[in-house]
Amino acid sequence: MRKQPQVDAVIEGHADDDGNERYNDSLSLARAERVRDFLLNNEVDRSRLEVYGFGLKHPLVPRSATVGERAPNRRVEMRTLIVPQ
Repeated sequence: MRKQPQVDAVIEGHADDDGNERYNDSLSLARAERVRDFLLNNEVDRSRLEVYGFGLKHPLVPRSATVGERAPNRRVEMRTLIVPQ
């Protein structure tokens, strides 16, 4: 991102359904913030980053799956946006 100043990022944290909703909202936000902090520590300007925690609102696999099968729900996704200069 340092080499591409026209690119901003939206960082989205997610969680599975282990634990209550409040816990998972907090956990998913913390996951996204860790990615943001990594980018900040690597000289990406904070104004180019948006961070969200979605908790268990957008699962990739059903909540009825086993713990191992739900692993893809514990993730961070980053979307990049090209901003006109």
